[in-house]
Amino acid sequence: MLANSLIFGFFMIKSMTAYGRSSRTTPFGRWNVELHSVNRKFLDITVQLPRDYLMFDIDIRKVISSDIQRGQVTVKVSLVQDGITQETIKRQVEQLKSVKMFFESVAGDLGLDVSKELTLSFLMDQKNIINTSDLDQKEDLIKNDLISVVKEAFMMYMQMKEVEGKALSAEIARILQILKNNLFEIEKLAPQASEQYKKKLLDKIAEVKELDPSDQDKILREVMIYAEKIDISEEVARLNSHFDQFATFLSTKDKSIGRNMDFLLQEMNREINTICSKSDMHELSCIAVRMKGELEKIREQAQNIE
Repeated sequence: MLANSLIFGFFMIKSMTAYGRSSRTTPFGRWNVELHSVNRKFLDITVQLPRDYLMFDIDIRKVISSDIQRGQVTVKVSLVQDGITQETIKRQVEQLKSVKMFFESVAGDLGLDVSKELTLSFLMDQKNIINTSDLDQKEDLIKNDLISVVKEAFMMYMQMKEVEGKALSAEIARILQILKNNLFEIEKLAPQASEQYKKKLLDKIAEVKELDPSDQDKILREVMIYAEKIDISEEVARLNSHFDQFATFLSTKDKSIGRNMDFLLQEMNREINTICSKSDMHELSCIAVRMKGELEKIREQAQNIE
């Protein structure tokens, strides 16, 4: 059966909906990183960082985009300071002294007296402008710690994408087998449809008059022409091919297969619509309509696949 034959490939399919988080205490505070994503035709990454660490936005995006091609991904990053220690206070005071000396030196060169202007509030505002901050001195260390936490959260996020993808694949494989069974029923009924139409047409004509051999031959030719028009063997063959191709998607090694699935589903729907339009047999039409319903179920599942 189809469902069983695909089980070893499930882990390759990834859902676009997933969540991951990680947290780690570093000398600069406790980094907290959360990732979550929802469906999106293309890749859209939003990174929310503390203002003082916006320079790491591109580095975080590189981590995410390395393995993701579709979906709206939101990355939330926060840094929690575990209280103020004596060492922190001492470091801050030294930084403020350096800022004060800098402005006093500039004021002296300009012949200005700004001693009254150098308030604590002013110095605190200027501290992050002058290149004496701890962030500037240790930017590489901070970056390495942050990216490491981002990668941990991303790993958890990717694992959830695979778990969700496995569930989606199993459900799609189940529905795909139903479609194949329905198509097999249509294949068995198709020859009866032409014969049924031929008998129906001849019965109607016989009610009006008896046919001479030449009239009967003409009617039979018309029946044959119509039989070719309502022949669905090509549609059945293409649908079988589409089903087989769709099954290979469930075990693909491609990072992103959702768009290909969506395109193939459109082709399947077109073939089923053609079968419905050609069919003059009620039972066959009913099966085709059921197939459209099952196909829509696959479409709903495939919309979540990256």
